Amino acid sequence: MPSPKPVALSISAPGLSLAHDGLKVAHLTDLHLGAITPKKRIGRAIDIANRFEPDLVVMTGDYLCYDARGLALVREHLAGLRAPVFCVLGNHDHWVAAASTRQVLEGMGYRVLQNQSETIVVRGAPLTVIGIDDLVTESQDVERAFEGVAPEISRIVLAHVPRTVELLDGQPGALLLSGHTHGGHVNLPFITRRFMGRENRYLAGLFEVGDWRLYVSRGIGGASFPLRVNAPAEVALLTLRSHDAQMEQDARAVASNG
Repeated sequence: MPSPKPVALSISAPGLSLAHDGLKVAHLTDLHLGAITPKKRIGRAIDIANRFEPDLVVMTGDYLCYDARGLALVREHLAGLRAPVFCVLGNHDHWVAAASTRQVLEGMGYRVLQNQSETIVVRGAPLTVIGIDDLVTESQDVERAFEGVAPEISRIVLAHVPRTVELLDGQPGALLLSGHTHGGHVNLPFITRRFMGRENRYLAGLFEVGDWRLYVSRGIGGASFPLRVNAPAEVALLTLRSHDAQMEQDARAVASNG
C-alpha cells in the first residue's frame, strides 16, 4: 500500500465565525490498524498532520479492523499528534470493542465524542466540536449530539458515515467531516458505485447538502484488502474559511472595482 498523500483544501464552512477564518484542521480517518495497514503508513499520516501545524486534529473512526488486538496498535502508533484531538467511532470500532477503543483514545489525551459536543477556545474564541456516533450500527443520536449547542458559536461536526448529513435537516448548517467509504477502495467505473449502494452518493471529496458542507476523506488504511485502485489514501489538510469573511472579501472586491 503506498503512503498516504497530503490533500490540501480550502473550504468555506457554514457556522464558522470571523475569529476562526483560516482555521487549520488535519483530518485522519479509517486507519484500520492491523495486518493490512503497514505501521509506516500510520507514522507517515501522523507526520503529515503534525507538519501542517493544525489548530485541531480530528479522527472520524475505524481505528480497528476485526479484532481487539488492534487496541494495542492504537495505543502504540496513534500517539504524538501535536494539537487538540477530537474523535468519533466507526462501525469497525463498534463491532469489535467500542468502550475499549474510547478508553484507549482518551488515555492518550484524545477526546472521543459519542453523540456529544465539547467547546474549546481556539484562536481566542469558542469553537464547538460535535460528534455523532456511527450510523451503520445505529448508534447515532443527532438530537442528543446537538443538545445545548449554541448556534452563534463556531462549530464543526464529525461523523464516521457520510450519509449522516441526511439526518441533519433542521440543525444549523456547518461543516461535516466523515470517512467510511475509502473513496471506494477499489474504485472501478460503474461497478464500485453499484456495490457501494447508498454510500455512492458521497464517495469522496466535497459536497453541498442543503445548508451543509460535507467533506469525505478516502482515509488511510484497509480492513480486508490491501490494494487501492483509483482511491489513494489521504490525510486531509483543511483550511476553513468563514462565510462572513468571504462576504466581506467579495464586498471589498466589488467596491474596489466600482
